[in-house]
Amino acid sequence: MKSAVAGLTLLAATLVSPASANDMPPDVFVRNDYVNISMFMEGLRDIQPLAREVLQECREWAKTVEAEQRSKSATPPPTALRFGRRYVISSIADDKRYYSILLHSSTYIEDVNIVRYTTTFLWDAKARKRVSLAGFFAETEDAGPTMIRLFEESIGGLAAEVGKDRAATMTTGLKPSLSRIGQVSLALSTVDGKSSGLSFHYAAPLPGGPGSTELEIFVPWTKFASHLSPHGRRIFGGQWQRRDIW
Repeated sequence: MKSAVAGLTLLAATLVSPASANDMPPDVFVRNDYVNISMFMEGLRDIQPLAREVLQECREWAKTVEAEQRSKSATPPPTALRFGRRYVISSIADDKRYYSILLHSSTYIEDVNIVRYTTTFLWDAKARKRVSLAGFFAETEDAGPTMIRLFEESIGGLAAEVGKDRAATMTTGLKPSLSRIGQVSLALSTVDGKSSGLSFHYAAPLPGGPGSTELEIFVPWTKFASHLSPHGRRIFGGQWQRRDIW
């Protein structure tokens, strides 16, 4: 079991406020007395129709965020909250068919992070839509053999990093189910076009202050190889490879 733990130094580089993490202008930007909102698509800009979908979603998100902040008071706050989204391609598999996407979301008061978390999704360039991991496995029944194996491997890896009690707190509500197992992405591989396994993304409060840190638990494909479908056996292979921050 290998884990990629986002410690304070790595965290600052990986999940820094999107507005300061990219030299290109944001794809969505709203700034007024109530909010400072920015969204960057980065590598997604050339992937259609995904880019159009993300742009529309984030425009609606920005409208909702601003409306919520305005509804709290008729008077603007002393300091407008900063809300950010940054989309990152974490890996590409099967001859550029599958794009594993990370969405880093954050909220700041001045320079103090108060909310930070990562969500994930998988884009199928051939089907031109977002898909689940179901097609990679022979079966994905709730509490079935595949989901139990993935759940136990990921939770076990997290417990090894933070202890059983803290891991239990961080995974409240998660279950051995494709829809409830948490945020999962395809891990990079030393073999081009393959994924070396699955990365599970968890958020944990920073001790003694606001904000959170991210822990990424890697489960190698060999741990669940017996549960793969014929299609899944084409997707996974090789060894874990570190993901570039930028």
